Amino acid sequence: MSKDLSYKEKSLVKSRWQAVLRSVSVVSLAISIFFVAQVLGILTLSSILELLGINREKLSTMLSTNIFIQFLSISFIEYFIIVLLFLWYLYHKKPFLKSVKIDKKPKLMDVLIAVITYGLYFITFVAVVFVISQFTRGFNTNQTQQLGFTSPSNTGYILVFVSLVILPAITEEILFRGFLFQRLSKIINTKVAAIITSLLFGAAHLELLSGGPINYVAATDTFILSLFLIYLLYKSNSLWPSIFLHAIKNTIAFVVLFII
Repeated sequence: MSKDLSYKEKSLVKSRWQAVLRSVSVVSLAISIFFVAQVLGILTLSSILELLGINREKLSTMLSTNIFIQFLSISFIEYFIIVLLFLWYLYHKKPFLKSVKIDKKPKLMDVLIAVITYGLYFITFVAVVFVISQFTRGFNTNQTQQLGFTSPSNTGYILVFVSLVILPAITEEILFRGFLFQRLSKIINTKVAAIITSLLFGAAHLELLSGGPINYVAATDTFILSLFLIYLLYKSNSLWPSIFLHAIKNTIAFVVLFII
């Protein structure tokens, strides 16, 4: 009897370690896709511009001053994230759109649910930030995200809107919720998968490589947002409500930062 129990315990430990290793593998893959896409995006853009006679030093300047070049860099990065994910699913012979839950057409109800959920998210965010700021020194609630764009004008507003609202809402949802969360939730507990995904999403907005102070308020914001995005995906079995919520949140941020 004791031997049987010991065998079961060993099997349980083994299965748990396998789950941990598989989870680490999924997380590592998502992080790799995120960073590799950035490298491929910038390399592609720099190669095209070099063919046009623009050297890398001038490119570096243009990335911080030229809205069109900034738009192209973000577009290439987002493009390669989708391509790398598509190739991964293709290699594993799985349908891409169905696997990331965007195979069905979006509905008006998806938009309405996203609008309502935005209100709940915003209330939660304000409450959490208020509590943290009361007990944590150095938590700058007024710190804004460094979005990488100078003040736009005329058609520049359209390029900034596409770069900050449309592209991230689609690409980040496919990578973090459509791929990472769904893969993790098949390996480990759904709630744990949601927390891990949200922590990584928040960490991606800390702005560690920006040269400025760590943006804890942006990371807190995106962590909370991610939990609501995952909830919508979990309840609707579709990524569209999450995409719409993400787009609504970014649209409001766009209006506040560039219009008002």
